[in-house]
Amino acid sequence: MSFSSDLKGELCRLPLSNQHCLVAELAAFFDFAGTLEFNAQEIACSFRTNHAQVARRIYRILKEELGFKAQLFTRRGERLQASQRNYLLQITGAVQITRLLALLQKGEAKDALLPQSSLALIQQDCCRHAYLRGAFIAAGSLSDPRAGDYHLEFISESELHARELGLLLQSSKLKSGITRRKDRYLVYLKNRNAIADFLTRIGGMQHRLRYEDELLQKDLANKANRERNLDNANAIRQSVTGARQAEAIMWLQRHRQLHRLSPALLEVAHARIDDPETSLQEIAEQLSLTKSAVNYRLRRICQIAEDRGWTHLNSG
Repeated sequence: MSFSSDLKGELCRLPLSNQHCLVAELAAFFDFAGTLEFNAQEIACSFRTNHAQVARRIYRILKEELGFKAQLFTRRGERLQASQRNYLLQITGAVQITRLLALLQKGEAKDALLPQSSLALIQQDCCRHAYLRGAFIAAGSLSDPRAGDYHLEFISESELHARELGLLLQSSKLKSGITRRKDRYLVYLKNRNAIADFLTRIGGMQHRLRYEDELLQKDLANKANRERNLDNANAIRQSVTGARQAEAIMWLQRHRQLHRLSPALLEVAHARIDDPETSLQEIAEQLSLTKSAVNYRLRRICQIAEDRGWTHLNSG
């Protein structure tokens, strides 16, 4: 299962809380995954999902906690999705629909055909968190942190609900954005800290810990990779510098200039020419000198060689 699906499973297993928070959560289900359907015989409110635990949670809230007569239908997907089950939760009858819309403060059925605000239901922090939880369960997804992308999003067919969700996130100090994708609206979080805080607010503590652990492992891997790259770059730079210094010393030797160096410079010159890839620190330890002293003397040797006519092969 995906990271998002696992997270929804955790959220659906949370205990059902007090009624006003359950109503706020149900309002989010209605806003993001509910539809009203009319025909000649009856009126119905339907919720569709392909996640068994989501269907079970909506069913429990409606039937066990709020006393609605709800029906749950299931069917297999078609063709390539034959292994997937789709769930339809339905409340029927004018009396039940009228009661449901009154509970959600959506007005009459004819009014609820158009998106209606749920802000009046979510004035308390606990209710705001319940609404955010319901919105994520109904229409949210979170990218796996191992993929390296920090992205949490909600998809809504209603601009009103998308914009109200954005305001709700902003009021919880969670910086979000909103964009349109074809005929739908996308509300998203891109900041890793905001996503972690969001998981705390909606009750997904296990996945917050898992999320942060994955990010920590990724950060450590990136740091190790940067250090390896830095070590490789330093090794290449050291090798190039050592070869240049050895080249200058060999030039002085071929032109019988090496013996004119001072004893201090000559000592370092012999150490360098013995092994062009030896680091400055290793030469310093070998000669009981400081690293800066070795570096100064080698630079001085190269300068003397240049003054006497040597030109580095790779210069220019």
